[in-house]
Amino acid sequence: MKQKSAPVLTVTSRAMTRNISVDTTSPRRTRAVPRAQLQHFLRPTKLIPTTGIVKQRADEITAGSKTDADKSRAIYEWIVANTRRNPQTLGCAPGTSGSCSNPTISPESAPT
Repeated sequence: MKQKSAPVLTVTSRAMTRNISVDTTSPRRTRAVPRAQLQHFLRPTKLIPTTGIVKQRADEITAGSKTDADKSRAIYEWIVANTRRNPQTLGCAPGTSGSCSNPTISPESAPT
């Protein structure tokens, strides 16, 4: 009598990317991307709100910025200067930034 073979499951994933990039050394040379293409990336999620204190802080940080690249650079620089990773926070480890929703903010940049 023949033995039955173990079942086999084959999973195939396909992904497509777009070549959208920003040269941070020369932000004036960025390619304009239609706002409709960006809407997906600008929407709020449960862990990434875009209203309230987040919106207020973003408006403060980007005041005076003219382009999206300028705003992105201003937010990036603020994050680098004002936050740090707390290794004691569960799930806040290298490679798990999406689950590290409570970075430590320095006292001088804390919300007022």
